[in-house]
Amino acid sequence: MQARPDSISSTTSYAPPPSGRPVQDNRRGRGLILVSAALISLALAPFAVGILGAVVLYEVSAPLFARLKLRLKPHLAASVVIVLIVALIVTPAIWLAHEIVARVPAARAALTKPGAANSATAFLTQVGVTPEKVQSSIASWLPGAMSAISRSAAWGFVNWTIALLGVFYLLTAPSGAGRRLGRMLPLSERGVDELARRLSETTQAMVAGTLLSAAIQGGAIGFGFWLAGISEPLLWAAVAAFATLIPVLGNALVWGPALALTVLQQRYTGALAIGVFGGLAPPIIDRVVRAAVSQRHGGTHPMITLVGALAGVRLAGVAGLVLGPVVLAMFFALVDVWNEENAQPSS
Repeated sequence: MQARPDSISSTTSYAPPPSGRPVQDNRRGRGLILVSAALISLALAPFAVGILGAVVLYEVSAPLFARLKLRLKPHLAASVVIVLIVALIVTPAIWLAHEIVARVPAARAALTKPGAANSATAFLTQVGVTPEKVQSSIASWLPGAMSAISRSAAWGFVNWTIALLGVFYLLTAPSGAGRRLGRMLPLSERGVDELARRLSETTQAMVAGTLLSAAIQGGAIGFGFWLAGISEPLLWAAVAAFATLIPVLGNALVWGPALALTVLQQRYTGALAIGVFGGLAPPIIDRVVRAAVSQRHGGTHPMITLVGALAGVRLAGVAGLVLGPVVLAMFFALVDVWNEENAQPSS
C-alpha cells in the first residue's frame, strides 16, 4: 500500500523543494528573515548588556561547570557556578559602592569645618565664584544626578539578573543548541568548531587576564598605602582594582593623588612606598599576568582591549570595560575564521 504524500514517517527525511522555485520567492524569504532579525535586535537592544554578559560568563564558567557536572547534577552544578559568580563579582561591587556612599557624610562634614570652610571660601573668592552660585549649581545638578544614578542602578540590576539567568540556561541547555546557532553563520561545520574554540579561548584569556591583573594590582597599591600609613588601605585597594579597568589613566587616579599628598606633607618614606607599589609594580604585574594567561589561552592585541573598552563604556557603562574588548575580539575572531575559509589557494 502506497503511503500518502502528506504522511509523516520516522523513516523518511525531509525532501527539499524543487530547484525550480522562483528566485523572487527566495529573495522574499531572505528579506523576511532580515526584517525579523532587525526587529528582534531592536526589541532586545535595551537588554544587550545582560545578554552579552551571559555569553561572556558562560564562556568563562564552562570549564568549571564541566568539572562540577562530573560529581553533581547539571542544574545543581549550574547553581553552584551562579553562587560563585555572585560571590566573586557582584558582592565586591556592592560592598565597594556601599563603603563609598557611607563615607559621603564624613567627607561633607570635613569640608564644612570652620578651617576648611574659610579656605574654600577664600579660594572661591580668588577665582571669582561666590558660594551662593556654587550652592545654586549643586542644587540644580543634584536631582538630575540622583535620577541618573537611580536609573543606572535599576538597569544594572535588570541586566545582571538577565546575565545570571542566561548563564544558568546556557550551562544547562542541550549540547546541540550551539550547533543550531552556528548554522546561521556563513561558515562550514569545521569553521563553526574553529570559531567556537577561538571564542572560548579569547573570552577566557581576556576576562581572566583583565580581572586577575586588576585584583593583583589593586592589592599591590593597597599594600603600598598600608606602608605609607594611609587609613583604610583595603578600601583603597578595592577602588584601585576597579580603577584599573578604566582606559588610559587606570589606577593612577588612585595612587597619583595619594603620592602628591604624601610629598606635600613631606612624608617621603610613604611617598616612596606609594611610588614603588603604585607607580612601578602595577605595570610589571600587568605584563606578567597577561603573559601567563596568554601563554595558556592565547593572546589579544592591546589595541583591541583599549578600543573595545572605550567603545564599551560609551555603550554599556562600567560593564563595557570588560564586555567591549571581549565583543570586539569575538568580531575579529569571526572575521579571521571567515577569511581562512574563503582564502583563495595560491597558484
